[in-house]
Amino acid sequence: MKLFLLFISFFVVIFFGNTQEINCSKSIKSQKKQKSVNLQRSDLERMNNYNITYLVMDLNISSKNTKISGYVCQNGYFKNESDSILLELHPDYQIDSILLNNTKSSFIQRNYLLIIPNKHKQFNVCVFYHGKINNIQSQFMGGQGIINGTDSYSQNKVTYTLSEPFSASDWWPSKQSLNDKIDSADLYFTTEAPDLVGSNGILISKTNLENNLRKFHWKTRYPTTYYLFSFAVGPYLDYSFKTFLPNEKDSILIQNFIYADSIFFRLNKKNIDLTGEYLKTFSSIYGTYPFKNEKYGHCLSTINGGMEHQTMTTLNGFNPNLVAHELAHQWFGDHVTCSSYEDIWLNEGFATYSEYLIYERLFPDKKDIILNSFIYRAKTKKEGSVFVDDTLNESRIFSRELSYDKGALIIHTLRYLVNNDSLFFKSLKEYQLNFSHSFACVSDFKKTVEKVCNLDLSNFFNEWYYGQGYPIYAYRTEKDLDTKIYIQQTTTSSKTPLFTTPIEVLVARQDLPDSILKLSISKNNEVFTFPNSLKIDYIKSIDPNNYILHETTPYSSLQNTSNETIKFYPNPCQNELYIEISNPGNYTFKLIDLQGREVFIKEINSSYKMNTEKFNKGIYLIEISSENTVISKKIMFE
Repeated sequence: MKLFLLFISFFVVIFFGNTQEINCSKSIKSQKKQKSVNLQRSDLERMNNYNITYLVMDLNISSKNTKISGYVCQNGYFKNESDSILLELHPDYQIDSILLNNTKSSFIQRNYLLIIPNKHKQFNVCVFYHGKINNIQSQFMGGQGIINGTDSYSQNKVTYTLSEPFSASDWWPSKQSLNDKIDSADLYFTTEAPDLVGSNGILISKTNLENNLRKFHWKTRYPTTYYLFSFAVGPYLDYSFKTFLPNEKDSILIQNFIYADSIFFRLNKKNIDLTGEYLKTFSSIYGTYPFKNEKYGHCLSTINGGMEHQTMTTLNGFNPNLVAHELAHQWFGDHVTCSSYEDIWLNEGFATYSEYLIYERLFPDKKDIILNSFIYRAKTKKEGSVFVDDTLNESRIFSRELSYDKGALIIHTLRYLVNNDSLFFKSLKEYQLNFSHSFACVSDFKKTVEKVCNLDLSNFFNEWYYGQGYPIYAYRTEKDLDTKIYIQQTTTSSKTPLFTTPIEVLVARQDLPDSILKLSISKNNEVFTFPNSLKIDYIKSIDPNNYILHETTPYSSLQNTSNETIKFYPNPCQNELYIEISNPGNYTFKLIDLQGREVFIKEINSSYKMNTEKFNKGIYLIEISSENTVISKKIMFE
């Protein structure tokens, strides 16, 4: 899912320390945090006693409103003994009847919960219902699970569904569990002609009925998570074409239900057609498109961005970033689904980073623009972790800055840490293969990358995934018998005081080309020594290729035992700088510019007056040191 709205998260996410054990989202701890907005804990546990294997929907719908009538049947079996089937359905719907194994059944309706008594190991349960939701709740996603809107461009009315994360029950009686994919489905929708209905899988038939009605039959034989079923109905034009994927003999259908407007089509055709190139690119990166035997496509709507419904995304336009993002979800989110909303990063972080990969491969001259946009937004969150602790807080789950942007950036950092694109992308393909048409947690992904790349990623995930904030680097050089590079790290969050990811440093060299040094980080203050024969002059930048989310700041020593015995004034300084030392002794006075170059050095014994007119205007670092004292301070020369 990709949202273009600007939102603010009002909730605090708590991190439990840098040594957090990485457990699978299927652990007992995580099950306690499963969705329970409408259900009690005991209800969720009872729901987990059975699996759904097959789904049939037969619904009457309209582009003019959100009324629904019809039935939903589900086949399933019980893994553990239980006396009832539990489903969720919005209480505003009227239940006409429920059939259990072709026999009318009693049921209990408790708010959202339907309780259907059952003694069978295997079951077929059909819920016949009708109505519409009367009270539109103010939800983070912008409404309810079924939405009717008017397109601002064409003034067309469309009705569509949006079930993620907890709103499938707003339009069909469902088991809202990430860990139970429905193996196959037949989806029937009846609406007024000439409207078209888009949905999952293959369009098997479009049948004209009496009273100007049409019935659409969509069929999917791929496992599907509850929130990825969908429909969109409106006055659409079917613009379809085919493309060939790498190493595949058969072509794949790209089916687009767009507004029947010639101007809209002319303006968007190029971007729609690029979907074929994106499919080829992602198939080469992640493995062949996982739903190749059905299709991929789009349905236009008034959604605020897009939603990656399996095989047919619902979106509001064909912006390349949006199309690439939702298509990438077919691998990360649809094919392999996160097993808990704790790990939504496995869906949203990878879909967001996939936008960058499309630009890197197809539009390389613009790739830095999109990477910098991730960095800009991620830096607005000085606290907070990519890991989602509050899985009932929708605004936190879908935090643009954390789940999407910082999520994408830590994948970029992981790629840099692996330092071998062949192995890195091999690990992503391996992850897709290992959890094909299933679900996974972050430890599953971590173990896959560790195995393929022969790395221990414990520190990486503890610092970047479970940790909070990001590093702030300061740096300077010092020359004597050798060249010393000083790297100082603070962080934006006290919850994660150190990031140990190695950093690259771009250094200028005397009469030689600039060079990049890779420095290991194990503590907040590091000193690296190099022979003067390398002719290192000064540091030009930290992390010149933007592999790591970070900031830089002028260097300042953490050691300061002066107890206000040394003072600098005035600040800002125009012509003369006064250094007042109350305890005379042997001191070294240094003036250091923002590149870490020592532009002035003098040995002093007591108070000192310095003429600053010969120096360029700007910010400098003053450092005065003795055997027992080091003090530094930023100063502005005007």
